[in-house]
Amino acid sequence: MRSSTSSSEARFVAALAMTFGVLLGVWELVLRQRASETVDFVIDRPPITSSTSGGEEWLIFGNCLMMTGVSPARLDQHLSHDRGRTIINIAAHEQSPIAFFEYLRRTAHYPDVVVANVSSWLNGTNFEQEGALVTQADPLGVGRGAVTGSRPSGDQAYRQMGEASTGGVQSRTEDALSAWTGKRLRVVGHRYHLFDWSLFFATLVTTADLDNALYQLNMQAWFRVKSSETDGRGFVGLHVAYRDDWSAGLERMAERSLQRLRLSRSLTSRYWSLLEDHVRHFEDHGTRVVIVRMPEHPRIRQFNDETYDVPLRLRQVEERTGAPVYDLSQLGPADGVRLFDAVHPDADAAEVITRKIGNWLDSKRITVGQAADRRRGVAE
Repeated sequence: MRSSTSSSEARFVAALAMTFGVLLGVWELVLRQRASETVDFVIDRPPITSSTSGGEEWLIFGNCLMMTGVSPARLDQHLSHDRGRTIINIAAHEQSPIAFFEYLRRTAHYPDVVVANVSSWLNGTNFEQEGALVTQADPLGVGRGAVTGSRPSGDQAYRQMGEASTGGVQSRTEDALSAWTGKRLRVVGHRYHLFDWSLFFATLVTTADLDNALYQLNMQAWFRVKSSETDGRGFVGLHVAYRDDWSAGLERMAERSLQRLRLSRSLTSRYWSLLEDHVRHFEDHGTRVVIVRMPEHPRIRQFNDETYDVPLRLRQVEERTGAPVYDLSQLGPADGVRLFDAVHPDADAAEVITRKIGNWLDSKRITVGQAADRRRGVAE
């Protein structure tokens, strides 16, 4: 009897081990196929190699929609008159234009023209801290700004997906699993928690849809970033390959983005007040400021309009400051503009956006004030 029981237990353990091994093998195969296609990523600003010395200085800034959507080199080509311009894009991931205005004011640096965007994709609403961080980074290398007060490191301040503390049992279990699997399985740059695995398996069982289940772990196969390009002036062009059912996946990605936006209230009354104050200040110092609203997924645009009344706010900024506003938020695939993850434009979209901005700037006959003279000797 004891021998029979032992044999049954051994078979059960062997079957369990074999099942676990098969699951690990299948999961490893999935990770290898999907590892480079996660949607939870940060686009880093590339190094700027062009000099801003001499001639007119034009700056493009705001969040990563400007970084991936407006090419300074191509914008210069689309502007009709060559006046010896140097156009630089210093936009950064989820950064507000207020932070860059703060940086320029702290360094008493006034470019001839500023092209900034308004967007709800922001790090947060601590604009003074963000301004201090941009000043510390000093993307233009002007280096005259003094930053006072304590501030977190750039890595700490810009980390958006920090690991949350977990319960003791879960934490110890995850640490043990990570230690064991880390030596045997491929690492893909994410730490998945027990809740994530549970959500994945529950979604897979209830929907029988692998794409939908993997998206719970921020993995997708609706698009793939094939390559990127830079122009030495801060632009990052992303060349993307799309699956045939990308439009269906786009709606799922838009809903995921909306879940985050619903939890934040970034375009506060203080945001608009500070923006107006900065625009007036720079106009008074000879800088021509123009504001752009970049293309948005229709559902995200609807959310922003209903939550923040963005069209009205932009009209008020234009009327009160005189800064012209260009609204591109309705551009979509029919216009050659694809937001591959429901947020960021691809390289082809950037060409369309840049051309439209260039033609619009020409039509507005943007005139340059006395910012260059002020840069040579007039402090704030």
